[in-house]
Amino acid sequence: MATKHPTISLAVQRQPAADVETPQNSTALLSNTDSDAPATLTLRQPVNVPLITNFIRRPPSSRKTDLIDKQVVAMVTKGHHSLRMVEEPEFRKLIDMVSTCPGYQLPTRKTFSQSLIPKTYKERLDWAKRSVGCFAHLLNLVVQDSLKTVAGVVNKVKAVVEFFKRSAQAQAKLETAQKQMNLPLLKLKQECPTRWNSCFDMLERILKIKDAVISTIALTRSDLNIQTVEWDLISKIVPILRPFYEVTLEISAEQNVSLSKVLICTKLLSKQIVQQINTNQHPDIAVFLNRLNHNVNARFRDFESNTLYADTAILDPRFKQKAFRTPEAYRRANENLRRRVAEVRIQVPITPIVDVQEQLPPEEPVQSSSSIWEEFDVEMSRTTRPECSVAAGIKELDKYLLEEPLNRKEDPLKWWHSRKHIYPHLYTVVLSRLCIQATSVSCERVFSSAGQVVSDRRRLLKPSKITQMLFLHHNM
Repeated sequence: MATKHPTISLAVQRQPAADVETPQNSTALLSNTDSDAPATLTLRQPVNVPLITNFIRRPPSSRKTDLIDKQVVAMVTKGHHSLRMVEEPEFRKLIDMVSTCPGYQLPTRKTFSQSLIPKTYKERLDWAKRSVGCFAHLLNLVVQDSLKTVAGVVNKVKAVVEFFKRSAQAQAKLETAQKQMNLPLLKLKQECPTRWNSCFDMLERILKIKDAVISTIALTRSDLNIQTVEWDLISKIVPILRPFYEVTLEISAEQNVSLSKVLICTKLLSKQIVQQINTNQHPDIAVFLNRLNHNVNARFRDFESNTLYADTAILDPRFKQKAFRTPEAYRRANENLRRRVAEVRIQVPITPIVDVQEQLPPEEPVQSSSSIWEEFDVEMSRTTRPECSVAAGIKELDKYLLEEPLNRKEDPLKWWHSRKHIYPHLYTVVLSRLCIQATSVSCERVFSSAGQVVSDRRRLLKPSKITQMLFLHHNM
């Protein structure tokens, strides 16, 4: 071993640090420079040769494990941390990384606040710049602005609901009236200013117990009485808003594919509004419908030109070209998707899509009697592969578009998973498209995260730092 590998130490234990004499300067290397005797070196150099044992992670001793456990207990108890912290994946990952880096120095709080968090935030923000707006929020803006045209009757209903919410005696009389009229025992719902859905719930609920409300109001607060014309207006508003309510609920689901539904939903909503405009005879409803139609066209007009919306609509086997309003919009989206698919390169062997004639065994190549074809063969081997990859992607797209549409209630992700070997190029694009959600994170989760960040022990955080930490919490 020593003859073949002279630099490898056979000893497992290295020389202790006490045996090494470290000179203060170069003169310490000589035992006696003034004497006539020849100078001799008395320093033994430390052995810094890497050993294979340095790369083997041995379990710590029981004594060291006990010390580390006690230190974790001290950190949790003295810092008032949650016991759940020791089960968090990020904390366990930190301990594992630090165990392989003994010389690591923990940064200061100022370094985290002024350098590390802003730097990581900028990196993740640059990564997430290509994003889409919250579709549910846009729907909320559309309906909220349109409801201003019928604000009079809506405010009157709100006043009635607030009266019953404040008066326990009136609420009891309302319940008694419902029982006497054999109506379902329901409570009125109050509107939340930040959610138009709550306005729809309020109008729909008061219609269900209309007779009980009329009789109770007449006995308790006649000044809040809703006129017959206003009841008729409410009964016409609710069916108009119902499609928007259903779309909001469906598009906000976080467990299903949602972005691909945006184009088809806006298309269907526009058709519903146009049909209502053509059949409506009520003047106040006509104003409401015209404002609603204007807001829908203004907010969602450019969605079909957005490549993210267009790609997801075509790649959803439930919709494909049916999601677009005009053939011209679909043609532009199809061309953009073709260019996208043509750029995909598959690194692993794939199952090609071939016709029956192409499945026949290839003919044996004719051996050339000379080397005249060598240059041609080399050139073709360099150019054929990219052209075949482009052609394969386009061919997959054409074949996919000819397939029968998937049932609307089926899962498109399962459909693509079962066909990922048939459409490998398209499947690569699908992985980067159908994963996008049409709405932002639910308000409950956001406020829950904010509550964990802004606690009594972090009340000095500035709003900008809170925004950065919340963003990193949901995007790391």
